[in-house]
Amino acid sequence: MEYAYISECGGREINEDSVFVRSENGRLAAVVADGLGGCGQGKKASETAVKTISDNFDRVTSINMEQMNEVLEQANRSILACQTKAAKMKSTAVVFAADIDKRKYIWAHIGDSRLYHFVNGRIASQTKDHSVSQIKVAMGEITEAQIRSDTDRSRLVRALGVDGEKMKPSVSTVYSVKKKNDVNAFLLCSDGFWQYVLEEEMEKALRRSNSPDKWLEEMQKILFSRMGSGADNYSAIVLME
Repeated sequence: MEYAYISECGGREINEDSVFVRSENGRLAAVVADGLGGCGQGKKASETAVKTISDNFDRVTSINMEQMNEVLEQANRSILACQTKAAKMKSTAVVFAADIDKRKYIWAHIGDSRLYHFVNGRIASQTKDHSVSQIKVAMGEITEAQIRSDTDRSRLVRALGVDGEKMKPSVSTVYSVKKKNDVNAFLLCSDGFWQYVLEEEMEKALRRSNSPDKWLEEMQKILFSRMGSGADNYSAIVLME
């Protein structure tokens, strides 16, 4: 499995996103975390989340739902331990793990950093944001496409750095490739990335790309054409079989 990644400031002075990807012995783990700047020390929050998850590479890549959940709970505890009265730091996270030889995958997320799963150039599934806007979609108040422009998009109902149900991540079931000819690809990204790149554009960029670097470059062109001077940090990891 090949990969490429970016993490940039956008229109901000500080990049509060953090990314990690590592591949060894037929296993791979990848993480995108987005520190919540309004809570203070967002950069430290995302770095703490990524470090905790990366330090647990073996557990994450066991392709086990319980292990994935436990590692995210540990990341939550690590962020809580760093909090002060002045900085109640929090972070989103999206985590992906692969057993490359067996073609088995698992992912988890909390907050509004997303994972998109593509099969043969088309989106097969995507994570659902833990946000007020996503709740409004479920209630029929807005459409999925309207999340990008909704005023409640940044109001998260779950994140790392909180207690109780507001910390609970969403963990996928184990995905196992059943059709040998299927080609899988994955995009992990913070909201500063998916805000500007539409799902159909992700698909088109993937279908005309023969490498992760090319796919990411094609999507970055779209992002650059739309982001303004005060745009959010943006990060993405792309993975292709």
